Amino acid sequence: MANMPSKCPVTGNRVINGSASVTPEMALALEQVGAGSAEFWLTMQANYDLFQIRHSRGVA
Repeated sequence: MANMPSKCPVTGNRVINGSASVTPEMALALEQVGAGSAEFWLTMQANYDLFQIRHSRGVA
């Protein structure tokens, strides 16, 4: 993430800490620096979001 262009330098840290989501724009930026495909990052985010909802409902 250090090489990732960003409008806000703390965004990558917020994503890592779970206080911000991976956006399509960020997923493309990660792809551009060779950190996997945008689809990979968006799938990971969707899986995390689903886990959080299930966990909050006691389904996990």
